[in-house]
Amino acid sequence: MPLASGDNLLRDMSLLAGLPNLRDLRAPCNSIAHISFPPDAFTKLTHLDLSFNGLDRHCFLPLSTLRRLQTLNLASNNIDRIPEAGSTQTC
Repeated sequence: MPLASGDNLLRDMSLLAGLPNLRDLRAPCNSIAHISFPPDAFTKLTHLDLSFNGLDRHCFLPLSTLRRLQTLNLASNNIDRIPEAGSTQTC
C-alpha cells in the first residue's frame, strides 16, 4: 500500500526517511526542491512519485542511490536536462 502524502507542504524527503519498509511513496504537489536523505534510507522503495514539485537536475544524484526503484515520476518539475548515465556531475 502506498504512502500518499501529496498536496502538502513537504519540503524534504528526509522527513520520511525513518520508514524503513516504505515501498511506494507518492508525494506530488508539495514544495520539495531538494533531495537529501541518509544512505540507509528508502532501501526498499520501488515506486516514487515526486511530480509537481520544485526539483531541478540536481535531484538525479541522490535518486540514483535508490537501487530498488522501478518507477519514478518527475513530471512538472524544474528539470532542464538529465545527466548522462554514470555522470557524477550535478550541473
